[in-house]
Amino acid sequence: MLFSAILCVIVSILIYTNKWALLFIVPILIFLIWFFVFFKKNYRMVVCVLTVTMVVLSCVYTLEKVDRLSDLDGLTTKGEFVVVSQPVDRETVYTAEFEVIKSDLVPKGVKIYAYFHDNSIKLGEKVDGEIELVSVRESPFEKDNVANKIYLGGTVSNLEKTGESDLILSSV
Repeated sequence: MLFSAILCVIVSILIYTNKWALLFIVPILIFLIWFFVFFKKNYRMVVCVLTVTMVVLSCVYTLEKVDRLSDLDGLTTKGEFVVVSQPVDRETVYTAEFEVIKSDLVPKGVKIYAYFHDNSIKLGEKVDGEIELVSVRESPFEKDNVANKIYLGGTVSNLEKTGESDLILSSV
């Protein structure tokens, strides 16, 4: 299992640093699955190859989601969001992570790294607002954002509390 874990880490690092690695990794995995399943050489290796295959599929799904959401760059979305990180004062602006509850453009559950001017919101509160979306692709922190499942950024305007809060997040 240690070999499988090390191999999964190496493969995911290769894929996230260079998408072209998929052109080499996927055919090798397909060959290994075919070889180990049909010749039944070693069941531990079958489990290892299947584990790495699942990691590759997860990486491909994540990269595809980032590509799909990067098409929203420059658009403005209205919706309801929950604050999922403690707002940070950056001297001229506040930043926090918002998770989409309802939106006209962004799917539910997507996290947005948001910039705003209202200092009264707190972790766990639900807010309504408009966010001018920015893609995290090609940004200096792209890999950090994707690792934290943040696929969009944006500037919030017309921010209003809905009066509700998420009990679990607000108690944290």
